[in-house]
Amino acid sequence: MKVKQKTPEKKHKNSIIARRLLFYILLTSSIFTLIITIFQLYIDYNEDVNSIETRLRQISDSYSEPLALGLWDLDKEQVDNMLKGILKFSDIKYLEVELTNKEIFSKAGDPENSKIISQSFSINYKNDPIGKLHIYVSLDDVYQRLLSTS
Repeated sequence: MKVKQKTPEKKHKNSIIARRLLFYILLTSSIFTLIITIFQLYIDYNEDVNSIETRLRQISDSYSEPLALGLWDLDKEQVDNMLKGILKFSDIKYLEVELTNKEIFSKAGDPENSKIISQSFSINYKNDPIGKLHIYVSLDDVYQRLLSTS
């Protein structure tokens, strides 16, 4: 029985096909991995932003009445203390309480030039608007968390 030897041309052709196949397998798996990673980062980002928005609603619900009482009494110390308490929530960087005449009554934190989400809530005393609470949330920590998970 005679064993056929592959000619150098056939070996070279098989080598090219194997390399090409390996390249396409690696390319496909890399693209698939990239798509899954982007999708996961998008989901994580949305979860963090939704968490921040939920926190902002909770702040509005729990602090609007005490802030209204402090603002109605023009008790700056009480309002300052409440703002310091709100600042302890994660991602919140700057707050200000504005009177209806656009004068800033109280503020806490440091305004940053980074990516932020801002939201304003009306402060009402007995259904009459007496001011607004402006909350500025930094997205820097959200981006840090995304970088640490990727």
